[in-house]
Amino acid sequence: MNFETGEVFLLNKKQLTNLFSKDAELLNDYKKFKGKKDVKTFMFIMKYNQKYPISFLK
Repeated sequence: MNFETGEVFLLNKKQLTNLFSKDAELLNDYKKFKGKKDVKTFMFIMKYNQKYPISFLK
């Protein structure tokens, strides 16, 4: 889910790189990483969530 727009979608490689494009360091690390696709995707979503946490409480 895109918390900026409210859009819900299934994540694919293009959408993931668009998400990471906001953070050049994370995007470069993602492009350089060698490993299994599913492990890579999960690992970098975790890194993104750690850098940009979502808070539902105000």
